[in-house]
Amino acid sequence: MKSMLDAIASGWVLGGLDLKIRYRRSILGPIWISISYLVTVCFLSIVWTKVFNQNIKNFIWYFSIGLLVWNYIVNVISSSYMLFTDTAGILLNYNIDKDVIITRNIVRELYVFIHALVVLILIFFYAEPNIHSKDIVLSFLGFVLVTVILFNLSYLISILVLRYRDLKEVFATSINLLYYVTPILWPIESLKGSEYIYLYNPFYHIVNVIRAPLMNAGEFWLESFVICFLIMVFVYFVRRYVKSKYDHYVALWI
Repeated sequence: MKSMLDAIASGWVLGGLDLKIRYRRSILGPIWISISYLVTVCFLSIVWTKVFNQNIKNFIWYFSIGLLVWNYIVNVISSSYMLFTDTAGILLNYNIDKDVIITRNIVRELYVFIHALVVLILIFFYAEPNIHSKDIVLSFLGFVLVTVILFNLSYLISILVLRYRDLKEVFATSINLLYYVTPILWPIESLKGSEYIYLYNPFYHIVNVIRAPLMNAGEFWLESFVICFLIMVFVYFVRRYVKSKYDHYVALWI
């Protein structure tokens, strides 16, 4: 347990350094993350409120949360594809716990998430949703759960792609397709009679466990929380098994 906490602490420091290096020659630096997110949310909200005939304030709040969470999930997953390959120099020359590399990657994306979260707070004052402190706490609990899932999933994806390189394209294509069948951009009300399209999609529940409390949909939060908890337990034990059996092969596969 102590070694895992040490690995996470080291990864946290390295993740912050990565973000500084990424924007060291930029005038606005990480503010570009906020600007990009704001432009995307505003532009697509204006267009799609016309398509779905939605109230702009309700839709922009719904979409901005969904896009923020989705970007966080996708960024962590997609940056895991070549994670062990990109850090080959470290892994081949130092006896370092892979959790440090995984944490470093997640922290880097977490900083990106926080910069975009600033824009979400501004959208909150525009949309004026009726939420309370309890809803924020529930949403935060969902976010912690999702991050734990991503932590375990990142290791599994990293080692799978390292061993079978073609899986990178499989995962990338699958993520792109999942965006269209996950209610990020479109409201779930538009699929009346076909709810199975998203109810059996685990990524819907991973997004919903964070978004539902902020949309006054607390009754759907508990269902998503239970499903996400089961996903977390499953990926944790799979990761634990894979790490104990194949972790020492990483240097060979690199």
